[in-house]
Amino acid sequence: MAVQKRRGMASSRQPLSAVAIGMLFLSLLGCGTNVPKGNTDPSKGVVVPTAETLQETDARRRARLRLELGTSYYQQRQFAVALEETKQALLMDPSYADSYSVMGLILMDLGDRRQAEDYFQRGLARDAQHSDLNLNYGWFLCQNGREKEAIERFLVVARNPLYAAPVKPLQNAGICALRMGDRLNAERYFLAGYETDPNSAVVLYQLANLNYLRQDLTKARFYVNRLHSIYDPNAQTLWLNLKIERLAGNRDAEKSMADQLRQRFPVSRETESLNKGAYDE
Repeated sequence: MAVQKRRGMASSRQPLSAVAIGMLFLSLLGCGTNVPKGNTDPSKGVVVPTAETLQETDARRRARLRLELGTSYYQQRQFAVALEETKQALLMDPSYADSYSVMGLILMDLGDRRQAEDYFQRGLARDAQHSDLNLNYGWFLCQNGREKEAIERFLVVARNPLYAAPVKPLQNAGICALRMGDRLNAERYFLAGYETDPNSAVVLYQLANLNYLRQDLTKARFYVNRLHSIYDPNAQTLWLNLKIERLAGNRDAEKSMADQLRQRFPVSRETESLNKGAYDE
C-alpha cells in the first residue's frame, strides 16, 4: 500500500500499511552469521538485497549490479525482466547466495513452487547460515503449508546477533504459528518481538488482536492505542479498535471508531462488516 507521512508539527505518527499488519508476513527470522544487506519488501515478509559495502571481486561486483536491476524489476512485478537479470547475475557469479534467494522469490510469485524451492536450497547449500536466504525460504515454506519448517528458518535468523532487523523473524514466526492455530507460541514470538522493537506495527496489531480474542481488554487497548500513537490508523486497525471498545461496553469510543471507519474507508471490507453488524468477521 502506498502511503505518505503526515506533514507538519502536529503529529509525528507514521502512515500504517494494511499489508504490513495483515501479513505476515510481514516475515520473522532465525540465526545466520551474516549481516543482512537487504531492504524489506513491505508487501511480504521477505528481504531483497541492496549494495554491499565490503570489498568484492569483479565478478561479484558485476553480479551484484545485475541483481540490483533484477531486484528492482521484481519489486515492480516485472517478473520476466527480473528473471532474466537474476539469471545473468547467477552466470556472472554462481557463488552469490543472494541471487538464489531473489530467484526463489521470483519463481514463488510466478507459482513455480518446485523450482523456487530448488533455488532456495541451492543458495543454502552455498551458505546455510545466510539470514536473508533463511528468511525468504521460511516465507516460502509458511505460504505453502509447511509452517513448522518455516519457523525453524525464522529462528535461525532470530538467533543471529548481527542481524539488523531482529524483530522480523520473530513476527514472522508468530504469523506462521497463528496459521497453525497455535496462539500460545504465536504470542510468545510476538512478545519477544515487542521486546526487540516496541514500535513494530505487526507486533502491536497482533498482540492487540490476541488479547482481544481472549477478552483481556486492558492489554488489547494498550497495544492498539500504542499502535495508533505511532501510526495513522487504517481500516484494519480501526476495526480492531472498534471491536475492543464494543466488547468493553464503551459506546462513545465505539461510535467514534465507527464514524472514522465510515468516513475514511467507506469502501473497505471492514466498513462493509460494520454496516452488516458482522463483528466476528
